[in-house]
Formats: sequence, C-alpha cells, structure tokens
Amino acid sequence: MNELFRQSIHVLLGLLLFALAFLLPTPIAIGINLIGIFLLVGALFLKAHASAPELLAEFFLHTQRGHEESPFLAPLFFLAGTTLALVLFPLHAALAGILTLTFGDSASTLFGKKFGKTRIGNKTLEGTLAGIGAATLALNFYFQNPIQALLVAIAGMMAELLPMDDNASIPVAATAASALIR
Repeated sequence: MNELFRQSIHVLLGLLLFALAFLLPTPIAIGINLIGIFLLVGALFLKAHASAPELLAEFFLHTQRGHEESPFLAPLFFLAGTTLALVLFPLHAALAGILTLTFGDSASTLFGKKFGKTRIGNKTLEGTLAGIGAATLALNFYFQNPIQALLVAIAGMMAELLPMDDNASIPVAATAASALIR
C-alpha cells in the first residue's frame, strides 16, 4: 500500500469537506457528510456479504493499511469526525478542526513513518511534532493568528495519541479548542 497515495486522498477529501463547509450552508454540508457516511456503511455491509462493487472495493483496497480490518473504516471515521465537528460547534471552529485533520494528520503520518524514532504508543514524537507544524501553518492562513493556530494544532494533534481512530478524535478536539480559544 502506498502511504503517499493514501495521504493524498486524505488531503483531497479534507480540502473538499473544508470547501463544502465554507461555501455551503452548514446543514447542507452536514447532509453531504451524512450521505457519505451512509454510503460507506452500505459499502461495509456489502463487503461483509462479499458483494461490494468491484471498482469501489479496488479503490479503497489501495488505501487500506495491512492492519486495518476494512478499507472503508478510515474514511468513515473521517466523515464522522468532521460531521460531529460541524454539528456540535460553530462553523468557524469546525473549519479549524477540518484543517487540522487534513494537514496535521497527513504530515504526522508521512513524517513519522519516514523519520520517526521516538515511539508514543503506535505514533512517533517526530510525526506528532511534524503534524503540529503542518497544522499550525494551515491554521495560521485561516486564523491569521499564529498563537491561536499553534494552540488549536497542539490540541488536535494530542488527540491523535488517544486510543481511538484519529480521523474522529483530531477534528473534534481541534474544533473544541478553536471554539474555546476564540
């Protein structure tokens, strides 16, 4: 499995969700996320019954890591985390959570896999620091405030270390921090 390909999909999905949430009324963006969740749950059901559409299964298999139970779970948690952020918090904060997930998580994965030496659970300190840096850069463009960007990035990337899928934990934690800081 090509991690760069997987992270490219991760960034593209994040940018798409950011654009939809930024440009469309929030209820419509939430609806689009929910449709995505519904489709992925349907794909999980079909896969469990060995009848997932071949093209869809083939695409997601190229993004699946060896230890993952299903290729559909990571995007499902991605959509679930961003949907929770949009539902539970103000839009400005949810957009920060989406940016943190989009750039921080991808950078931490790529950098951690390439240069990570100091283990923190199943993550690396080097990857987490790279994620904080990448998320801070992206958030600073959004906030135009480097301190706020750094604090939100730290909150999001610390949530990556929790024993749950980071595609769900990062956007919720970063969104909550953004809502509290503003």
